Amino acid sequence: MNLNWTKENLEEYLKDKVERSVSIDEYLLLIEFINKIRPTTLIDIGTYLGASGYILGTCCEAIQQIYSIDNIDSPDYTPKPEAPVEEHGKYLSKNTIFLREGYENSVLDSLIKNGNEFVFWDAGKNFNKVIRQVELSYKNKIRYIAIHDTNVATVRRAIRKVEKMKWYRICEEELSNQEKGVSILELIC
Repeated sequence: MNLNWTKENLEEYLKDKVERSVSIDEYLLLIEFINKIRPTTLIDIGTYLGASGYILGTCCEAIQQIYSIDNIDSPDYTPKPEAPVEEHGKYLSKNTIFLREGYENSVLDSLIKNGNEFVFWDAGKNFNKVIRQVELSYKNKIRYIAIHDTNVATVRRAIRKVEKMKWYRICEEELSNQEKGVSILELIC
């Protein structure tokens, strides 16, 4: 399913989803970029209720496979009082494969097939966690990744570190939301 997402229809779709975290400007940057690179697989990590997986998974007709990964069936999961486990992923499209045991179990290795994947990381703001996410992306040679919350100091510090390590470089960013922000990174070959 391919939807032509605009600022207006994003606003309409998101108006009753108060528990979302990605801003409309961040979505617009991600949608434009995804339509430019035309991935065949979209992987949304940090599903929560699934609005991002739905929007990004339906923004480009080239996307054939959509995966959404959260850790709600993992022993490390901490329940969120504002959203019971049963509600996680509720906005995902019917053709999305929702994996519930997290990403630290080699699942990413099995999803990366041909280098034409796009991964949206929205699964933590801890410096070490973000470094680990980028390390997994680098190990799997994922060409393009996006990281959410890049205006958070710990996330920004992690991105600077991976740039110094020459794993990834920032190719586009939307940082107008002072508390959030999104950065798209490209693998350095």
